[in-house]
Amino acid sequence: MNLKKKAVAAMLLFVALPLALMSLLVSGAAQRIITEKTVALSEQSTEKLAQYLSHDLQVLSSQVRSFASDPALISFLTEGRGSAMGSESTHRKIRGYIYQDRGGYSVSSPIMYMIITSDGAVYSSMSYSPYGETGQVLEKAQNSSWYGRLTSFVYQSQHIFLDENWLLPLNGEEQMYFAANITDGSVNYGILLLGINKSYFSKLLENFKPTENSFSLLSGSGTSVWSLKAPSAAGRGEPFPEKEGCIEIVQQVPGAGESSWELRSFIPQSDIARESRSIILLGAVLVAFAALCTFLLLAAINRIVVTPVAQLGVLMKRVQNGELDVQAEVRSHDEIGALSAGFNSMVCQLKSNIQKIQEEENSKRELELKMLQAQINPHFIRNTLNTIRWMAELKKAAGISRALSSFIRLTDYSFRSKEPTVTVREECEYLNEYIYLQKLRYQNKFEFTLEVEEKLLELPILKLLLQPILENSLVHGLAGKDGFGTVSVSFRERDGVMEISVCDDGAGLDPQTLAVLQAGGTPAKNGSLGLRNVQERIRLHYGKGYGMSIHSSPGKGTQITLHIPLGIAANTAQSNGKEDDR
Repeated sequence: MNLKKKAVAAMLLFVALPLALMSLLVSGAAQRIITEKTVALSEQSTEKLAQYLSHDLQVLSSQVRSFASDPALISFLTEGRGSAMGSESTHRKIRGYIYQDRGGYSVSSPIMYMIITSDGAVYSSMSYSPYGETGQVLEKAQNSSWYGRLTSFVYQSQHIFLDENWLLPLNGEEQMYFAANITDGSVNYGILLLGINKSYFSKLLENFKPTENSFSLLSGSGTSVWSLKAPSAAGRGEPFPEKEGCIEIVQQVPGAGESSWELRSFIPQSDIARESRSIILLGAVLVAFAALCTFLLLAAINRIVVTPVAQLGVLMKRVQNGELDVQAEVRSHDEIGALSAGFNSMVCQLKSNIQKIQEEENSKRELELKMLQAQINPHFIRNTLNTIRWMAELKKAAGISRALSSFIRLTDYSFRSKEPTVTVREECEYLNEYIYLQKLRYQNKFEFTLEVEEKLLELPILKLLLQPILENSLVHGLAGKDGFGTVSVSFRERDGVMEISVCDDGAGLDPQTLAVLQAGGTPAKNGSLGLRNVQERIRLHYGKGYGMSIHSSPGKGTQITLHIPLGIAANTAQSNGKEDDR
């Protein structure tokens, strides 16, 4: 069968028939895809909501446990036993202590508290009144099943429950209470309750809605909280009345009280079906339009494209067999001609790429060999230096041993990691060891000072960034100076940028050399290749907005200042394979 007949057969078999089947299957496919996407989104939303709820429940649970064992609160309760004036004073002390600024609660809802002491006194977040809510709060607590258990324990215990607002029973909103016994480990002083509006959790459940009519349920410790728009048939503590029309997602909510909590989200199937109708209609229109366009183009494609493509197909088979010297004849200047020319270009590019790959593989093997050798050399050098250091210590040559120890630390610092960054603290430790060796070299002819702001010590910085600058200060600045010299390094934060200054009082730079360095060049007479490398490393890793500035005067010294962003590590992806030679 020739290419033309195959094209017609393929069009009927792979276009007409699939389009007919697609019109039948698009509805089910769209429904399935939307359901999967909706369920996946709902699972993510439910998981995120569970994290928020877990955080708030843990905060409230931790808060009630903390206050229930607080020595200051226990001392207030002990002092408050006695007269009414003592009770009023205790009430004010407790209220001021609980509501003092501790950084604020981590939940955005008002929280009330009640303290029921073992001798029947009641302190609450409301204003003090000897005729207030004491009697009814005490009666409700004593009639609760959990009260006897908590008051009998001398070790800390907790209970979570849902009930009416005990302080405002007529116009208050239903509360979720976190109750714990107040104890110091040997005496039970009473019960502490923290209450938060039930609507706080209902609103959280309502805000995480993957679909328009979905709703959620938070349950645990015998307590159930529905979202604001839950079905009216689902009352407090009742299970969901009808699950057949909904998809249910269950997520555990850990870390609140003694019981496990669960978050359940219900997504009505009707919401999913509503969202899929528009996609189904759009899919049907696209299928019909695609079928029409396909059949209209079939004749033109067969006449204009099939025959030239068949010829290119023969050449492609030859290329597949490894013949890379074939060339297609370009007979026209239309798209088919461009296709033939593109085929010729592709064959040439393929041949060139194969050659490049072979060359790269050879280079890669050589590089791997060098890397293996480079991994051996630092280890050998370190072991050898350690051996020499121990020999020096055995001979009681403390100066040689100290110098070798510093050199070993520098070697370890240079080769220990492939990461391009270290902390400022590590870089400063390296600089101290480096300066120690340089002082030995120059026979203590200079003084070195290092100043670092405490808040910068743990921030990231490029490794070995300052060593080339210090080396320039010593070799080109202080080496040619008569008498004693000074070198200082300072790390400071200024306007969100870390400024690192290296200053010396050496020979300084002449105006011509300074101009070349400021322009990013390399002076002919002294090289200063290290300074250019430092500038390039900073701009490569942090961007062109950062870099190095140089100020110098002949005979007065040189100051080099580096500007890098605070707390931004070097881009490891950019720096792989681009570390400069040191």
